[in-house]
Amino acid sequence: MYSIAEYCNNSILNIWRHYLDENSTELIPLLYNCIKSNCILFVGLNPSFNVKAIKNRLNKTDLEDDDIKNFFQWKNYNKNVYNKAIEDNKEAVKNYNYYRKLEIIAHEDLKEYWTHIDLFYNRETNQNNIKHKIYSNIKNDLLNQFANKQIELTWHIIKMIDPKLVVVQNVLASKIFKESFKQNINNYEKIVNSEEGYETIKINDAFIPIFFSGMLSGQRALDNFSYFRLRWHIKRSYNIHYR
Repeated sequence: MYSIAEYCNNSILNIWRHYLDENSTELIPLLYNCIKSNCILFVGLNPSFNVKAIKNRLNKTDLEDDDIKNFFQWKNYNKNVYNKAIEDNKEAVKNYNYYRKLEIIAHEDLKEYWTHIDLFYNRETNQNNIKHKIYSNIKNDLLNQFANKQIELTWHIIKMIDPKLVVVQNVLASKIFKESFKQNINNYEKIVNSEEGYETIKINDAFIPIFFSGMLSGQRALDNFSYFRLRWHIKRSYNIHYR
């Protein structure tokens, strides 16, 4: 029986096979080492592709920057590339500063396990570039078919995770998430917990708290005051909902 991560990896690779030529120089998709269930779920926009960080995580490989880029191109995909991508994801979650604040919110504040996924699987650091990859019409916010297939998979993965609380941690990701899954959010725009001050999303048969936020780390991260307020708000909603 496949784990959630294995199911997700097999599914996204099939999407890549369907939409990309086997000689494509596009990068391979995000591949997960582990996706936990029944925990706090953090959702980002898409995975970045930082060559220096990858080289450091993969035991300081002797490959040059250009070799790393070539290694992870779709045209070179094979089992070895798959294994390296899984190893990189494992090391990133364990050591990358991006995930430190997620650990604080979930484990230190709520005493819960957590997992992280992205809406899209395209490896791209520049957000303007990812827009051109996911939109067929940027001005009208129309996602292309390739992006919609990824969104469909992500929703299926979210249902498999069956989270206790969701934090979408990117402005563009929040915008796309709310539009793509609006039929499940706030009981069709009626805020279920307006008095308590948080939104909800229906996943499987339960309404759970959901928060839409900016980045928690990096150059466009929330300021410390907003971050501490978000932590307080998340903890309050969790206590209202589960205790």
